[in-house]
Amino acid sequence: MRLTKEGLLRINFRELPDNRTRLKCNFRCSYCLQIAGNVREYSFGEEQFAMTKCVWDMLSRVEDAIMVRINFNGEIFADGWATRCAFYIDRIPNVRICEFITNNSIDPKTYLDEIVPSKTTFNCSFHPEFVSIERFIENTLTLKGAGCDVFVNVCAIPQLVNKLPDMKETFDKHGIPFKLQGFLTLGGSYMGKKYPEQYTLAERRILKKTFYTKDEYSYFVRLRRTKGLDCYAGVDTINVFLDGSVKRCFTQDIGSVEGLVSGKVKLGEEPYPCHEKNCPCYAHFIGLKKFRKKYILSSRFVDNYEKTAGENGLKG
Repeated sequence: MRLTKEGLLRINFRELPDNRTRLKCNFRCSYCLQIAGNVREYSFGEEQFAMTKCVWDMLSRVEDAIMVRINFNGEIFADGWATRCAFYIDRIPNVRICEFITNNSIDPKTYLDEIVPSKTTFNCSFHPEFVSIERFIENTLTLKGAGCDVFVNVCAIPQLVNKLPDMKETFDKHGIPFKLQGFLTLGGSYMGKKYPEQYTLAERRILKKTFYTKDEYSYFVRLRRTKGLDCYAGVDTINVFLDGSVKRCFTQDIGSVEGLVSGKVKLGEEPYPCHEKNCPCYAHFIGLKKFRKKYILSSRFVDNYEKTAGENGLKG
């Protein structure tokens, strides 16, 4: 059976929905909200692999092509069982794109033989507290050389803002697409300040020039409200968790994978209003109906998008 009207389902595959645990990470970033929130880390094992297999064996039976973004809130390639989970998904026949979120600290040569380069993409998070830009670029170019599409995302923490223009220029010189990730402390604080509310005017000027589009700046620095705006979350994009539960995005339960595959649970047919005051994910806002009309959804990354020719200042 088909779950979506267009026959293409975008899935963010995550750990468990209670946000109390996450896959162990090999970095200890000072700005990590998971660490600040005392989220318990653990290593994956046979249980998590069995859960992954159960979920994706069911999803392999639907008629929709699937684009999946795998994020266990830790480092996949630093954990043998998590890597095994990811590779299992990568080989599912109706998975058109399998996107890995990684800090890119592990030499890709150790796992490239296990992936399908034509459909495997890499969303590489650059964390300069723990990896040099030279090593990061070297690993990224190895992935590109193997035929994988990649892009780099950097979290706009305050101590990096002044360095962002030069950083972007460095990645541009190597032909590596660069995206800026908004820094939201989500009710907490970092270095005694709340972000994005307490960026300085000078920092805001830099950020406005560095974000990929003005809309990204508007939603993730100015905190433009999303509640009430029609969104495709729950229509053609969903969050699926290890235990088989399904949410519209980070919140709002939809049901389970079993319910979807059996037909007992239905996704929406048309976009419907966002239920969050502000979208809490730097990428999910591409689900907004107004953005679908303005930008081009990426065919290689689940939550990424491209400017139109007009947005790039080009004719045609």
